[in-house]
Amino acid sequence: MKYILFVLLTAIPLLSAELNWLHSYDKAIQEATKTGKNIIVFIEADNCPYCERMKDDVWEVQDVINSLDGFIPLQLDISSKDVKKHFPKASVTPTTYFITPDNRLLEEIVGYINEEFFYWRLSSAEREIKLIQKEKK
Repeated sequence: MKYILFVLLTAIPLLSAELNWLHSYDKAIQEATKTGKNIIVFIEADNCPYCERMKDDVWEVQDVINSLDGFIPLQLDISSKDVKKHFPKASVTPTTYFITPDNRLLEEIVGYINEEFFYWRLSSAEREIKLIQKEKK
């Protein structure tokens, strides 16, 4: 019985994954270029209640995490140099971008969204990715 409990307690953390956010634009671009993945950028601010709510309602949902397997997750503070340099139009938090490794905008989400709306916007970004892939052929 103790063995079964031990196995269950050690296996449960393996079943739940989390997004491994990068916090540097350059590192995200480097990783995306190396892997061929696109990037999802989450711009937040300290003490932003909607950012915290989105973290709980979207970024910690296992199905969302699984659906972002083809993306490099990048989390940036609105006051960071990376945001000022690469996302100068970002003025509201949270703001989420889907971008290509060459910084081509696939989809922009301004403000809080729930899980359902996130999937709708993700599917829009994925359609745009398919169009870009067709253009390259």
